[in-house]
Amino acid sequence: MGGLVMSPTLASVSPALFGSCVAGTALLSASACACNNIIERQFDGQMRRTQSRVLPVGRLTPNHACLFAGTTAVAGLGILCLCCNHLTSGLGFLNIALYAGVYTPMKRMHHSCTWVGAIVGAIPPLMGYAAATGRLDAAACVLGGLLFSWQFPHFNALSWNLREDYKNAGYKIMCVTNEGLCRRTTLRHSIILIFLCQLAAPLTELTTWTFSAISAPLNLGMLILGWKFYSKPDSKNARLLFRYTLAYLPLLMVFMYATKKDVDVVNKKEEQKGGIIKINEQKNLRLAVI
Repeated sequence: MGGLVMSPTLASVSPALFGSCVAGTALLSASACACNNIIERQFDGQMRRTQSRVLPVGRLTPNHACLFAGTTAVAGLGILCLCCNHLTSGLGFLNIALYAGVYTPMKRMHHSCTWVGAIVGAIPPLMGYAAATGRLDAAACVLGGLLFSWQFPHFNALSWNLREDYKNAGYKIMCVTNEGLCRRTTLRHSIILIFLCQLAAPLTELTTWTFSAISAPLNLGMLILGWKFYSKPDSKNARLLFRYTLAYLPLLMVFMYATKKDVDVVNKKEEQKGGIIKINEQKNLRLAVI
């Protein structure tokens, strides 16, 4: 939904298009989640965070889960293709393929799975933007970049206090295989978020320079907590950073929406202004003739 509301053509988006995009994306998200649960069902039972999921406890069979995943995938792709556009449905298909086919199995192979997972998390806002505009431009890339970078402090902080669980279950994520890289990556993307918000977002006209000013304290807080986690990676600093990331993203989106420039509104004002100028020119012409 973030990509839809941040698109420059939001004013011309019909309720039907808006609802179709949200519904289609939600269905694809449900399908991807189900695929993940099916693939990892035997490992989910080994972790406290996931041991109560429906497949490990036997409340749902893998066959039923597969039926659900397939049905929601077909329905979601169909809605996006028929009611939005091919670009949106293509991005949706790519997201499921990356999440279920690459990210999920890769978690047991190499810590670079985190980067793949971050791409997966960055695609949904691109889908919304594409549904509204029919294209992906520099502003859309900045929006996706924000979601991409946000996921590193978010997931690294979350997984830090669960790394023994992940290790015992056989997951080779960053906090298990390379704690130093986990800390450095967290700090690095806390810095990248500042660049994206303070410079890239207004320069690409995703939003305005007002957003750059009002989001500065929010990004400063992320940087401070990212530095604390980097310099002293204990459970307290990990929890503080994780909780901050939960509040950070919705607040950032509110700030972006409140300060965005809607192209449709600007064009309408320019058309009205042009009409006034044209009327004045016609009046002046009549006066000159008289």
